[in-house]
Amino acid sequence: MHFWMMEAAHLRQFEGRPLVDAIIMFSILVLQSRYNLGDDVPEYLIRDCLSFRWFMELCLADKGRV
Repeated sequence: MHFWMMEAAHLRQFEGRPLVDAIIMFSILVLQSRYNLGDDVPEYLIRDCLSFRWFMELCLADKGRV
């Protein structure tokens, strides 16, 4: 890999929104398929329902991870 490609890859990490953990993304996909949810609904339900937070192993203070 060339130096400029490594530098560009390094800079891409810090642009935009922070990355979401892969386990959280997988948990969201499981909830979507289990409850037949669209793309916008899981975010609301994860913030609203304690059972969804429990399934994803999030505590009440974890507001920025989802």
